Amino acid sequence: MTAGKAFITNYIEGNPYVGAKPYLLISGEMWDESEWLTELIQITASELPLTKKKSPSQKRIKHNTLSKGNLP
Repeated sequence: MTAGKAFITNYIEGNPYVGAKPYLLISGEMWDESEWLTELIQITASELPLTKKKSPSQKRIKHNTLSKGNLP
């Protein structure tokens, strides 16, 4: 069980669209509970993995695709 599910305790899962993985449904009345919603977001964020830094990519040199024989 995730920390978010443990915090909500009585939760319902639903899919936002066909083929999507299930997400926790937050009832409309809870959207007005800013302290509760803030805590849920903080709990969720603390469970997410840190992002990996990408290595800098080398700049690619663009070559002209037209050869001298193909000029208009």
